[in-house]
Amino acid sequence: MDLSKKLRAIAAMPAFPVLLALAASHCLNDLLQSVITAVYPMLKADMGLDFAQIGLITLIYQLSASIFQPVVGYVFDKHPFSLSLPAGMCCTAVGIVLFACSNTMPGILVAVFTVGLGSATLHPEASRITSLAGHSRRGLAQSVFQVGGNFGGSIGPLLVAIIVAPYGRIYVLWFLVAVILCFWAMSPICKWYKNYLQTRSQQVGATGHKLHMPLSKTATIMTIGVIIILIFSKYIYMASLQSYYTFYLIDRFGISISASQICLFVFVVSTAVGTLAGGPIGDRYGRKLVIWV
Repeated sequence: MDLSKKLRAIAAMPAFPVLLALAASHCLNDLLQSVITAVYPMLKADMGLDFAQIGLITLIYQLSASIFQPVVGYVFDKHPFSLSLPAGMCCTAVGIVLFACSNTMPGILVAVFTVGLGSATLHPEASRITSLAGHSRRGLAQSVFQVGGNFGGSIGPLLVAIIVAPYGRIYVLWFLVAVILCFWAMSPICKWYKNYLQTRSQQVGATGHKLHMPLSKTATIMTIGVIIILIFSKYIYMASLQSYYTFYLIDRFGISISASQICLFVFVVSTAVGTLAGGPIGDRYGRKLVIWV
């Protein structure tokens, strides 16, 4: 089945509007996340930071955005919460305000930690709901979801070049418009997920059985371990490029901050191409093959 037929098949699913809302939410969330690294050149100039301090900011942000994801996943596995996505966006909104207004290193660190915490809340929960809504088309559903994030992450630097770079870091507050749009996009997701949780609770109560893991505990740990290694290796170079690419372009080629953001946009948007292709290919030829390739 070619991609157009797959898209028509998934569009016919009852949960397709939820998948679109999830992609939109992921897009707006990752747009806000990308603002942090895109503003680094201005932040360095405004506060007189060195590269070690920029690296510390990146470290705190990445630790918050990554370490708390399994914590969030574990908590919501035990206690599912239909408003988990808006809760994460609230953290991101607070962090964006702090990032725009703080003029001290501790304030910036608190800001990026809060933004990262919002990301750590949204990603595992939104990915879970995407998998549930995708049914048998999980690969393609995840692609739609991930492409939303890739697109948002790519246009973030472009918007920073247009909105923030010419006027100053305080204009980051304009990105609160994206927060409002994200809350609006999350509304149908929360309704759908609430109905799903209620239905599942009734089914479990009627049968008296809990849902079982598809693999044994040992196989699950090994599988997740391999995926962690793959993701860790990927984000080592992705985070490095996103953090320092603009500085390299400015120093090596003498381009403006706005022009460097456009180059960063080209880099990040290219990831969406591979993401969109990976889902349908995984559905047809196997997800393990796509992962290893």
